Formats: sequence, C-alpha cells, structure tokens
Amino acid sequence: MKYKWLTKNYKNDNLIYFFNGWGMDENILNILTKPTSTNIIMFYDYQNLEINNDVFNECLKYKNKYLISWSMGVMISTILANKLGKLDKKIAINGTIKPIDDNYGILEKIYNLTVNNFNQSSCEKFFKRMFVETTTTSFHFISKRPLRELKNELLSLKTYKGNENFCFDLVYISEYDKIITSKNQLNFWKNRTEKIVMLNCGHFPFFNFKSLNESLLLNE
Repeated sequence: MKYKWLTKNYKNDNLIYFFNGWGMDENILNILTKPTSTNIIMFYDYQNLEINNDVFNECLKYKNKYLISWSMGVMISTILANKLGKLDKKIAINGTIKPIDDNYGILEKIYNLTVNNFNQSSCEKFFKRMFVETTTTSFHFISKRPLRELKNELLSLKTYKGNENFCFDLVYISEYDKIITSKNQLNFWKNRTEKIVMLNCGHFPFFNFKSLNESLLLNE
C-alpha cells in the first residue's frame, strides 16, 4: 500500500484520512478546486496492505481525525481502522464493506471476468463506467498506473475481508453508479446505523464537491 500527504500543515490540528478506490493514484482529487489547510493523507494501491507504522504514529498526533473512504477504499479502511485512532467522523462513498458480493457489491461473476480478461481495453472501459457522461475533463484525473499493478491489485482485493463491525457515520450512494450499483449499496447499508445520502452522479462523485472539507460539512 502507498500513501501521499496531499496537504501537510503543522499548525492545523485537523487530519483527513482518504482511502482511495481501486486503480487510482494521488491525482484523483485534483478535481477539487477549493484550497484547504486541513491535513490530508491519501492511501492507495492495495496490491498488499503492508505499510510502515511510522506514518500512522505521525497521524495520531493530530487532535481531530476524520475518515473519508471511496469505493474499494471503504473495505480497506475498515481493515486498518485500529491504526487510525479515534475518529471524529467517518464517511463512506460508493462502496461497501463487502464490495465483491452478488448482493452487496460487484457481482462476483463480473469481477472474475474483469480479472481474467484484464487488458488496456477493459481497463479503459471500467474507467468510463465511473462517470455518467465521459469527457476529456473526466479522464484528466484518472490514474495511469501500469496494467500489471492494476491486475495485481484486483487479485489482492479478492483476498481481503472487511470488518463489518466497523460503523461509519455517513454513507454517500450515487444513484447512477455503474460500478457498485446503488441497489447493492443500499442492500448493504439500509439495515445498519449509518445515515444514507443519495447523490445525483455516477461512481466518481468528486465533481459534486469543491473540497474534502465540504463533504465533511454538508450533512452535519
């Protein structure tokens, strides 16, 4: 697993952990236009979950800590939750804790077909499905990581098991999600304690926000 500090301001007591989706890199949030002084650390590339604990020890020094997880990052963040410290707010976006599941995530048959037939064309098809409508602007923020890495990450994600006892505070579900259908997301979250908010967009939700801080504040 990799990480990158997107913002690091030692005078600010607030920290956002952002767990990225499959195949993404640090550029995915470049769409956000509002500057922030809040510290943001992004985790991505889940070929394995090995990471130096020093980074978490540094994060624990911040007074107020928030979690925002997107897509496959929702499951990954629950696996690593015990390293994150006390969280003041926990937000899941377009993901579930069982993201490869016929009822609660991506259909297993579809996922396996994606893995078995993975190539440049299928990768581009997946990225297109993240959006309701694709434009040149859409793809500007998409990862250009090597195909070998992306396939390895797909294979690894099948082996992980999320912590279903972990509870988020707020769950965003996109009505037009073509990656993890809104139906399956609702199936997972509807009988739990999390507050659910529907978004009028596809799997990629970040055109809806100007900053990660805004997504924390919209539903206080």
